[in-house]
Amino acid sequence: MNRQTQQSIRRLLVPLIIIACSFVFYAPARAQQKPPKPISVKVYIMQSLEFGSFCVGADGAKTITVDTYGNRTTAGNVYLIGSGASAALFIVTALPGTFIHIDTGIPAELTGPGGAILTLTLGTPYPVSPFVAMGEYTGVNIGGTLSFNVAPAGNYSGTFSVIFMQE
Repeated sequence: MNRQTQQSIRRLLVPLIIIACSFVFYAPARAQQKPPKPISVKVYIMQSLEFGSFCVGADGAKTITVDTYGNRTTAGNVYLIGSGASAALFIVTALPGTFIHIDTGIPAELTGPGGAILTLTLGTPYPVSPFVAMGEYTGVNIGGTLSFNVAPAGNYSGTFSVIFMQE
């Protein structure tokens, strides 16, 4: 092979080697993956916890319980009047798969006529805490129990706290 042929081959071979190496060491460009959607939990009160109307008999410890379905039961000398009871209903919005814990807190006091006090203890929520959000919207029912000795006739009111925590 003469010198001129060798130079021609080199001129062709060098670009071919560079092109071949670029294919061998080629790695596709990778962009950063999309960030995950922020986990946010929102809670809306759809229905309040109501114990309905009742009257009490003789002295002694008494309780009225409303379960997560709104059914009332009593213990002690308590008489239920009509209906009107309901469990609290909260609508929780969260991404499916979000792990949610519910803290029903400590008993609350409801005050009525003459400073009379009823003690409200919240029941176990349904669905039971903790739970995994299966859809965008989850209904959570919470009942409770009123405990008292003496309850003068009248309206009683107060507030209670329910904490929804995303974990």
